[in-house]
Parts: sequence; structure tokens; C-alpha cells
Amino acid sequence: MKKLKAILLILVGFLLGALTAVGVYFITVGEVAWKEYVKTTLIPNITLALTTISALAVAALPIIAKVKGAVDKFDKATGDINDTVENGRMTEGKLSEQDRRLTNFNERFDSLENKLAPIQKSADNTEKIVRIGFCNTDELVRKGYAAEIEKVGVEDERETEETEP
Repeated sequence: MKKLKAILLILVGFLLGALTAVGVYFITVGEVAWKEYVKTTLIPNITLALTTISALAVAALPIIAKVKGAVDKFDKATGDINDTVENGRMTEGKLSEQDRRLTNFNERFDSLENKLAPIQKSADNTEKIVRIGFCNTDELVRKGYAAEIEKVGVEDERETEETEP
């Protein structure tokens, strides 16, 4: 709507300017054959000017609409790119935070492994001590309990080895 008003204002301004120029010309020249001048010169020139301006306006409106559409798409694409960049920055921050957490977890896990190694060794030693103690007791050996104790330890180890990934 604004384009149409602008074009109409330009046309009206052009017509007023042309009419003013014609009026000044007639006043300064003196006596002129008005009818003949209007028919032969003025009307064809006004018609030509109006036709040219109208044709230019008609030709320019689709181009202006396409340019405006392209500018709108460009603005939208720019906004999308800016949003993507912002999301990338947020993702980068979250990834660095996650990396920091994983590093912290790995440090704690390594520390836990170091603390568990002596406990595992102590448990193995305790098991060996208990087996030696039970297997060398005469009463347990004679009644067959030492063999049963030995089987329990072996079966427990097999079960834990099978269930571990």
C-alpha cells in the first residue's frame, strides 16, 4: 500500500510540475495557438510520460517485491545462523563442563582403584591363610570338612568369574 501511495504521489508531482512548466511557457511566450499546441505537442508528451511512468512502475513492482522477499529470507537466515552460533557456544560450554566432570570422575576412580588394590591383596592372603588353617586341622580333614571348605572357595571363585563382565 505504501508503494502505491508513493508512486501516485510521484505521478501527481510530475503532472503538477509539467502543468506548471506548460503554464509558465504559455505566459512567457505570448500568443500561441492553444488548441493546436495542446493537440500536437502537450497531449502526446503527457501521454508518453504517463505511459512510461506507468510501465516503469508496473515493471518495478514485481522486482521490488522479489528483492523484499530476498531481503526477508536473508534476514531470517541471518537470525537462524546467529541462533545456531549461540547454540554451538552453549553446547561447547556444556561439553567442556562434562569433560571436567569426566576427568574428576576418572581421578576419583583411579584413586579408588589404588585404595582397593591393598584390600584385594589382603583378602587373597586371608583366604589362603584360612584354607591352610582349615585344611591342616586333623579333625576337619578326617571328617571331610576340609575338602568341602576347599570346594566352597573354588565354587565361589568360579561363580564370580562367570558373572563378571
